[in-house]
Amino acid sequence: MPYLNKKGEWVGGVASAGVNWGTTTGSGTFVFPAGSSGGGQWIDDDNIIGQDCSSGVCKLRKFNVRTGVATDIVGGEAGANEIRAGGGVWARWLAGVGVKTSDPPNFEDGIAGLGNAVSRVDGSVAIKRNRNSYGGWDIHEKNGEVWTLTEGDAGDINLVGSRRAAWVEGGEPKTTANLPTPSPGSRPFWWLKMLETPKGWYVLYAMPDGRTVLHSVYSTVGWVVVTGDAFAPDMVMLSGNKVRIVWAGHQGETDVFVRDIDIELEPAETPVGGIPPPPIEEGGAGGEFGIGTVILRSENTFNVAGAAEELIQLPIDTFPSYPAEGGHGRIVHPTLGAFDYEVKPDEWVNIDAEAIIQPVWSSSRTLTSAANVLWKGNLRDVTVEERWKALGGLSMPITQLRMLLAIYTTPVDPDVGYVHWFPNYITNVAFKVLPILLTAGGQGVTFDDVVNYKDEDGAPIGWMTNPVTFTLKLVGKL
Repeated sequence: MPYLNKKGEWVGGVASAGVNWGTTTGSGTFVFPAGSSGGGQWIDDDNIIGQDCSSGVCKLRKFNVRTGVATDIVGGEAGANEIRAGGGVWARWLAGVGVKTSDPPNFEDGIAGLGNAVSRVDGSVAIKRNRNSYGGWDIHEKNGEVWTLTEGDAGDINLVGSRRAAWVEGGEPKTTANLPTPSPGSRPFWWLKMLETPKGWYVLYAMPDGRTVLHSVYSTVGWVVVTGDAFAPDMVMLSGNKVRIVWAGHQGETDVFVRDIDIELEPAETPVGGIPPPPIEEGGAGGEFGIGTVILRSENTFNVAGAAEELIQLPIDTFPSYPAEGGHGRIVHPTLGAFDYEVKPDEWVNIDAEAIIQPVWSSSRTLTSAANVLWKGNLRDVTVEERWKALGGLSMPITQLRMLLAIYTTPVDPDVGYVHWFPNYITNVAFKVLPILLTAGGQGVTFDDVVNYKDEDGAPIGWMTNPVTFTLKLVGKL
């Protein structure tokens, strides 16, 4: 796949085709030799990462296209089967070792899989929790925060910055709520890419008739970029209203093709797109709530302590009208890692489609009566509980209890990060939390001999027979 940096320069080189780069159609300039290197990606606008095996030992190396200097990547001594990079971040997957990223976000996991995207905008990385599973996918930000993209099987993931993403799932385009969903003019389609321009969002994809097309998300007409073989296209916004598109003529990527389209001056006249989606209210750069935020406002009047009416205008959040079940629960500790509950709770307190935040009353005496004021509560005042009630005599596997116990007894340094809690058995909203109490069988944690049961191979299969309660203090949202 040829990839573009923000300057419009491309880099290519899959398998052992060599790592090469350029600005125009052709084979480019090789920085790591063909036959013994590949996997070229832009770490940033100046530096390329690739696997170089020319010394007889495969390792990840960085090449600065401005200075011509190549250096070894720290942490990349064993090389990689897959490499992704962008926004100052690199990530690799190596068979038998798993996923590793640069620091930040400094992620390592032996069973995870690597997506096809690292954002050139902000360095966020798409990572599949289990490479050999159907899903789901998490996005790891440079600051260490993690958010869930989808629990399904995602492909063609586009990370366009500010927690906005587009991907393909079940043959259909999907987007986060703060991004318009494109409508390709064919089914199937391939190589979906989205790009933010001064004239709005544009989408690029290949159609079954061999055409690779570009059009506005909100238009049914656009441009035919190329007809024929166009392997893994990419696009970037240049100065003015010019979009640069790059693609390879075949999977070997020894020939790369470049085309620039001025979306202001070149008329879009070819019918290519499907029915446009409804527009969304998109925030601009430097706006009050940030890029891509959807803002809903409400206003009302009310009496303040029996005095004159005052008009108050407040931004409000809009949440799901009903719970959304999607799993058994998940918790991520900044040093211990992620854990998916084996058994979901039987009861939960102060959480439904959203955290239940109780309002705050204040009452003050006046000369003749009292002045009562009602304030909206704060998320940080909410304490939630998860309860496993031991229905039928068993509450949870001992492996789950010991993981919760490890998370509870390992204090979190706020400078490092908070525990991330995903109550996906009831909602798709996630939170930063502080574990403040874990009990089993009442006060403290009470065990019995059932926890010691093992199978014929000696693996633990014990269960807790006492009810378990896990108490968490909400700190903020993810």
